[in-house]
Amino acid sequence: MRHTTRYQQARAKSFAFTQRLDNNQQREKAVGRRFNKQRLLTLVLCLIFLYLLTVIVEQSFVKQQYTERLADLEEKVAIYEEENESLRQKLKKLVDLDYIELLARQRLGMVRPGEIIFQFEEQP
Repeated sequence: MRHTTRYQQARAKSFAFTQRLDNNQQREKAVGRRFNKQRLLTLVLCLIFLYLLTVIVEQSFVKQQYTERLADLEEKVAIYEEENESLRQKLKKLVDLDYIELLARQRLGMVRPGEIIFQFEEQP
């Protein structure tokens, strides 16, 4: 037969209560640690996301600059190709003897042997 006194009963209840309190505190600490780990993980993921977003925006600006530069260079290439074609046409003409004769007559005032040039004065 086990007789317990009120003091022993109160002490047992107090011990059970403190054990429950300790268990609850341990659970809260575990939950707090888990919560802190989750917060840390969330923070790290947010920082990674912000970094990637920054990289994407920066690359977008760089791409835009290169696109504009490419357009400018293509425009210059088109101008140089037109100029090159014009020079090719002039080169073809310079090989033609009739064109050379025409230039000699116009620019240098040359004449063929036996030709007579008539020059008229312009009236004011």
